[in-house]
Amino acid sequence: DIPLCITRPDKKRGRGKKVQRSVVGETCDNLGIETYSPETISSTESIERIRNLGVDIAVLASYSEILSAEIISCFKNGIVNVHPSLLPKYRGAEPIRWAIRKGEKETGVSLMMVSEELDRGNILSQKKVEIQPDDNNESLQSKLIELSINMLPDMVKKVSNGFKGISQPQTKMFYARRMKKSDEAINWEWSAERIARQIRSMSPSPGCYTYFKGIRLKLFEPEIAPANKNNHEPGEIVQTGEKLYVTCGTNTLIFTSIQREGKRRLPMKEFLLSKFFQTGDILNFS
Repeated sequence: DIPLCITRPDKKRGRGKKVQRSVVGETCDNLGIETYSPETISSTESIERIRNLGVDIAVLASYSEILSAEIISCFKNGIVNVHPSLLPKYRGAEPIRWAIRKGEKETGVSLMMVSEELDRGNILSQKKVEIQPDDNNESLQSKLIELSINMLPDMVKKVSNGFKGISQPQTKMFYARRMKKSDEAINWEWSAERIARQIRSMSPSPGCYTYFKGIRLKLFEPEIAPANKNNHEPGEIVQTGEKLYVTCGTNTLIFTSIQREGKRRLPMKEFLLSKFFQTGDILNFS
């Protein structure tokens, strides 16, 4: 029995800014599951409603609000949380983006019990996946979602039967904070490898940007090329044609798609037909 799905309120979407049902809401409607979308789950009304359900166990995934001790205590067997990292590594809100950005070779899913301290509850189960050189935030997220779907049913049964998991090391690990606007800006003085990881971590949305003649441009699908033998500045365009070649602090990056501010994303070959760039142009911060 699933008596209730608690999800974030529906938002205004699209050009008309009409309130549209979320994917979670639509799915629950199709399955005949009641939904509840409070502005905050910590309100007295929310706590009372949840407590009155008398539910044994809850599953938490991608809910952008920290749960209070009062909420946790509403469930006899606690709350199972799906966290997309190998805890205690990458506690926090953006573990997938940071794992790519930091150059990790693997990550995974941790099922854990929710506690009052953020991402520090008992570990119930963990499974790993390799991070491929071309993985971006979207592709890696899809892998981890599929992994968690396969892990959850048996673990919910185990926890319902009294399994408590094992305590995780409480060592100080890297905290995967939420990304800021400044994290999207490309610094061409960085190595090509570092910039490629940055761009993949923010792709396909919100993307990473640079400027040319005051126009903001987002670049996608980075490939690392050998260093150019000539002496070029970081951010210098050294080749155009079907792809865009840009020098970095070390090595060169090749880009196959681009998005001009306010426009749709285009294949680089199509964009370059406009002669917007010339060899020797410099991309910069503003």
